[in-house]
Amino acid sequence: MLIRILVILQCLMLSACALHSAADSSSVDTTMSVGAVQYQQYLPQLEGKRVGLVVNQTSQVDGIHIVDLLRDKGVNVTKIFAPEHGFRGD
Repeated sequence: MLIRILVILQCLMLSACALHSAADSSSVDTTMSVGAVQYQQYLPQLEGKRVGLVVNQTSQVDGIHIVDLLRDKGVNVTKIFAPEHGFRGD
């Protein structure tokens, strides 16, 4: 009898947890984006500084390489660290 009561209590607790999880997941924004896409948030922190970047050929935002994008925005890119085949994939 005790085992039956414990099993019922465990089922009730698990179902309560499942309902709580379902309610939380609908209210959470799950949109993800890489940091390069959010570069405008970081521009004030880069102003007046020498910047080094670790990039490869996939480091692009809307088809524009992040190095070109930051230089066009006035960021002083002084060093580029890239794999052996180059940061543009050449």
